[in-house]
Amino acid sequence: MTTYTSILTKRLTKEVLRKYFLLMILFFFFLIVTICPVLSLNENIKNEENTNFIATQYEQTLNSIESQMSSLVSNSEISRLLKEYKQPTPQSSALIEQELQQYISSFRQVHYCMIESPNGTLFSSFSNGASPASLLCQQDPYYQELKESKYYNYYSRIYTPGDFASDEYISDFGNTVFSAKSINEDGSRYIFTLFYNVDNLIANCESIQVRTFNSYFIMNRRKDTIYSSLDQRINPYSENILNTINSQSGQILTINGIYYYRNISYFGWTIITYMSWFEFFSSLYPIIGILLLCFLLIPLFFYKLIVSLNNQYLEPLSVLTNQISQYSAGQNIKTNIKTGDEIEILSYSIDKMIEKINAQIEDIKQQERQNCVTQYSLLATQIDPHFIYNTLNIINILARQNGQDDILAINTALSKILRERFSVKATIFDNLENEIDTIKQYCTIMKYRYQNHIYVDINAESSLLYHKIPKNLLLPIVENSFYHGLSNEDGIFQGNIDISIYSIKDKIIIEISDNGKGIPPEKLQYFKENQFKSPDVDRTHIGLSNVYQRLGFIYKDCFSFDISSSLGHGTTCSITIPFKDDEL
Repeated sequence: MTTYTSILTKRLTKEVLRKYFLLMILFFFFLIVTICPVLSLNENIKNEENTNFIATQYEQTLNSIESQMSSLVSNSEISRLLKEYKQPTPQSSALIEQELQQYISSFRQVHYCMIESPNGTLFSSFSNGASPASLLCQQDPYYQELKESKYYNYYSRIYTPGDFASDEYISDFGNTVFSAKSINEDGSRYIFTLFYNVDNLIANCESIQVRTFNSYFIMNRRKDTIYSSLDQRINPYSENILNTINSQSGQILTINGIYYYRNISYFGWTIITYMSWFEFFSSLYPIIGILLLCFLLIPLFFYKLIVSLNNQYLEPLSVLTNQISQYSAGQNIKTNIKTGDEIEILSYSIDKMIEKINAQIEDIKQQERQNCVTQYSLLATQIDPHFIYNTLNIINILARQNGQDDILAINTALSKILRERFSVKATIFDNLENEIDTIKQYCTIMKYRYQNHIYVDINAESSLLYHKIPKNLLLPIVENSFYHGLSNEDGIFQGNIDISIYSIKDKIIIEISDNGKGIPPEKLQYFKENQFKSPDVDRTHIGLSNVYQRLGFIYKDCFSFDISSSLGHGTTCSITIPFKDDEL
């Protein structure tokens, strides 16, 4: 189906789309100020709950380590053996390590335990005494501070399997944290240390982190990063974040994202989770996607609807407009639009209006035609009164001379001329043969008047004799040749007039020539510039202007009328008209 887009359709589509986009912008703004805060609040609550969950997991683990450390410190057998160790023997050292081995066998998550005496002797759950695990403690500066402190607990950073990869004895420790505690036994300071496996803790917390956060990390009270899910020991935001923490839990907004924190006050640890803004608003993406899809589909649906309505209603109007714009006066057109609505009624009304207009135009044309015929007839029936007076004068002279036959001939010729001039038939054309006969009758009269001193020669194609030309077209020009071309100052008329009528293609050529005195150039120029009107305003004879006006009535711009003259040699009047014999 051909789709037509009208100016009204474009304007309507543009206006509706403009309002639609404005409404959608307002709608998105409404979502931002209403739904987004609600979703953000829900996201905040969920993230805080997950942060608290991670912190709770760590707090429970630390409490478990603390409980097992208390159990180790309060072990009566170990306390007794340490007291006996004041007089050290190889047997007493072995008994202490044997007791430590027996102790850790009761706890599945304790990898290793160690006791350091005031003199630096190490008792460990390993049978060979010192181990790489003990070296971790010895290299930890905070562990060394325990030797100078009283009743002081210390929890190390969380060591990952990568930290133990080079030691075959502890390579299977996994994620491990050690807790050290300084104890005074009978005036001597011992440091008890437990290595605790936190694989399950790390796995549980990272499962939450992967689903919720980009990362999380743990900091101690010394602002050291003791664990990071991204395996980063130092977080670039850690110091700034800790400086802004002023409560047990909360959140901190940054340009990159949002941090949630929870303090484990007793142990001095702070659990910090991080979520980028991209992840924070990820719950909005499906909603935004659906809204954008609707945002694009609704205009498409609207466009299809507009096109359908356009084809149904506006295209018939466009067809009607084009037909009316192509209408010209007198043209009979039918719109023939069948829509079954007001457009069809409008089409029917326009058809009726065109019929009335055409009828009025036809009436006006008939009236104008009648006026033209009347005006043309008035021009065609004009006759020089001097010609009538002179003819009657000739008849009087002949009557006194008893020239009955000549009077009859002149009277017959005059009657035919007057009949042709004053014919009341509603026609402006006549056969060429009749026009030639009228000229012959005129020449008959002029022969008696000027004693045969003027000779008229008529040559016409036989095929043109029954062709119609404007009535009384030739005689005024022949008269003009008699009175203005062949007369001299003494009143004597003599000379020749040649009339040639022939056709070239679809044109009729009429040439009337005389060998008279000719027309002065300035007078001829005046004729041509003033539609062949005579400069002698007091002249009353019928002239060339009459012929020129009648040709203009009939042929408009489709004819030519020209006069050429040579002073002392004669004048030629040339007329070219088309083959046209229909009435106005």
